[in-house]
Amino acid sequence: MTMEITWTGDARARLDRIPEGPMRAMVHRVIETLAGEARLSVVTLEYVEQVLAIFQQGASVVEERLPWDDSAREGIARAPQMIRGMLVREIEQLARERGQERVDETVVKQAKARWQQGDAFHLDPADPRSNSQC
Repeated sequence: MTMEITWTGDARARLDRIPEGPMRAMVHRVIETLAGEARLSVVTLEYVEQVLAIFQQGASVVEERLPWDDSAREGIARAPQMIRGMLVREIEQLARERGQERVDETVVKQAKARWQQGDAFHLDPADPRSNSQC
């Protein structure tokens, strides 16, 4: 049985500041997943800010490890800075899974499609999946 989660108005307004599209949808999904795991029935602005702070922390420690095409970088340019580092990690991981030695526009589009389908996004730099080098 899935618990219904509601959002306060200010929490929803904060989410709406993220550009509409795959990133906002992914952040929404992540926040609701984490809230459900924490058995929260209401997502507050404070909770949204806590999750976004986790994104920011992760973004601050991620560096590109593969070469990126300019068109690939443009594919994540609209993403908020606080999650861009985590996007780099996830997209590079997908490129490696596909046997690619560089990140191109196609792998960025594949990553976005994966997130839209609800696949996991690694939040915490301490998460073992986030530390994977493969």
